[in-house]
Amino acid sequence: MYVKINKPKGHNHNKGTCQNLIDYLEKEDQQELGQNRGFFNQERAHISGLEAQTMIDSNTAKLGKNDSKFFHISINPSHKELEQIARETLGRTISNYELMTPGQQQLFDKALQEYTHNVMDGYARNFNRGLEGNDLVYVAKVETERKYDRFSKEVLHNNKVKRTGEGAYIKNRKGEVITAGMKKEGLQNHIHVVVSRKDRSNKIKLSPFANARNAKNKLDGREVQIGFDREKFVHESEKRFDKQFNYDRSFKQTFAYKHVMSMQYQGAVKSIAKQQLTQVTGNPKQDLLRELGMEKAEKYTYQTQQLINIISKGIAPQKIVLDLVKKGIRQTLNL
Repeated sequence: MYVKINKPKGHNHNKGTCQNLIDYLEKEDQQELGQNRGFFNQERAHISGLEAQTMIDSNTAKLGKNDSKFFHISINPSHKELEQIARETLGRTISNYELMTPGQQQLFDKALQEYTHNVMDGYARNFNRGLEGNDLVYVAKVETERKYDRFSKEVLHNNKVKRTGEGAYIKNRKGEVITAGMKKEGLQNHIHVVVSRKDRSNKIKLSPFANARNAKNKLDGREVQIGFDREKFVHESEKRFDKQFNYDRSFKQTFAYKHVMSMQYQGAVKSIAKQQLTQVTGNPKQDLLRELGMEKAEKYTYQTQQLINIISKGIAPQKIVLDLVKKGIRQTLNL
């Protein structure tokens, strides 16, 4: 599951009207299906592009010229996750959207819409302002196709083969060499969400790029940190998917695993990690806690706990153990 809050750029420039983004999404829809199925939100299944734009653009009270007016979220289930939705909603595996009957497509799309509402519930709650999904102003659209762009690894590889003459071309199931602009095969359904910066009351500003900070807010009688934790949002979106569709996710498919292994963390504190690794023996959890100076469970960061889980499950080659200690140190000691 890949849930991304897109940084504003191009058609998603969010300081003014959302018209360019709405037009872009409508254009994509027309290219896929030859028709415009419209947008949806938590209350309605069919909203025109013009109305969708009006809903977002009119919810901007007291926002300045240079303030963000809306944000763009993309929800991208993997091929395996989409097949699981088909099994849960249709009773069997279908690997291509075009092979579904119109009735099956409607059920499949409805399941994706329901999941979108669950994701947006999590989005609202993540601000720690006592909000739910129904307190948001958003519109969303399900798309059924993806295309290879010029930065896709398959396209880059094939361009290199064409340029150098070395290696073999990567082809699709039809035996066609993959090029930029070619449609990807199999289930490719995904969702785009355009959400207003302001809540439904048009009083509260909500930015997912406002990181958690020292400001506090009272929620259910307890103090909570104001701000938006993007990692927590993605992790909880994944958990919501697994619960809604009874998906048995392997550990290597989890956000925690992929996040740890992402390139931004590789080699950052490798020398420290190697030193720590030599001391991770016996009971790995207790040894790691001791090395990080954390004796109490409540001091774990979410990431550190997930990393401890990797080594404790006994499925960690040396590279992952190094990343485990590295990330734990960075998160715990704020290096």
